[in-house]
Amino acid sequence: MLRRLALAQTRRAHRAARPLSASASSAEEHAPFDFPPPAKDGFVPFDASDALNVGGRLTEDEQLIRETARSYCQEQLLPRIVAANRHEAFDRAIFREMGALGLLGATIDGYGCAGASSNAYGLIANEVEKVDSAYRSALSVQSSLVMHPIHKFGAEETKARLLPQLAAGELVGCFGLTEPDHGSDPDGMKSKAEFDASTGEYALNRANLQPDCNIRVLNGSKHWITNAPIADVLVVWAKLDGDVRGFVLERSKLAPGMLETPKIEGKFSLRASETGSIFLADARVGPDAILPKAKGLGAPFSCLNSARFGIAWGALQGSTRERNSQLQRLISRPVSTRFG
Repeated sequence: MLRRLALAQTRRAHRAARPLSASASSAEEHAPFDFPPPAKDGFVPFDASDALNVGGRLTEDEQLIRETARSYCQEQLLPRIVAANRHEAFDRAIFREMGALGLLGATIDGYGCAGASSNAYGLIANEVEKVDSAYRSALSVQSSLVMHPIHKFGAEETKARLLPQLAAGELVGCFGLTEPDHGSDPDGMKSKAEFDASTGEYALNRANLQPDCNIRVLNGSKHWITNAPIADVLVVWAKLDGDVRGFVLERSKLAPGMLETPKIEGKFSLRASETGSIFLADARVGPDAILPKAKGLGAPFSCLNSARFGIAWGALQGSTRERNSQLQRLISRPVSTRFG
């Protein structure tokens, strides 16, 4: 019904657009609407394993990237997942393995990255999801929530110094936005930063300001942060003069006691990835730590949008896996019991 209504509206629009002087013949007046011919790949033999014919729409490079990711995931990740899930263990070497294949930050051009298409990134996430969501989560955080904001909002010196190491998996990153009291309301975050004009440094901490003190004591935390316990680079969001700003913290540059990232134990899902909290206590960083082009919630939200793109490809794989499982269960039943 909706298709017929849309077709009728389109016909009326075309007739209304004709010049008043035009005198169409009766045959022309009643001719069916001239639809454009179908795309070259519009009709292909149906493949139950690729119902949307994704494979038929890939470029040669995208096909190669998919095969590379598939081989790695099935040969290297799949044998690890049962023990990793059982013991809540993540092998940090996975980042270096992915980096060696160009799977990290794949859409970034330059800085040791592949410069591949968005489809290629989705295909990588899809193949990793075949093994487990925990591994796909670790990949998404590194690529979309750490490398993406540094590339999009960071200074050139920061990009040139950190992106090649993140792309190679030599450095691991995390993204600190969610707080325990404001999980779905990032604008209510308590984490704050202050600029110390005497030293040119930013002081990042957790916010509970005491106005009667010359030195402000800051309190707060980030929670449910993937990769936090093993992260070398932390992209942390905090309020500076009332605006949400992004900061790139490097664990090796922070004095003892300024940063703690304890692991969250006993998860019921994503057990094969490292998840933890971030606690900052008078953490002092230089002016180069701020992401100069990131201001307001639009910046972290753009990172989340990038991550959700990969998550969507992962969800597609999850639904495909469930469909195949149900199909195999149906086929294994006697014909007489399959229906009814």
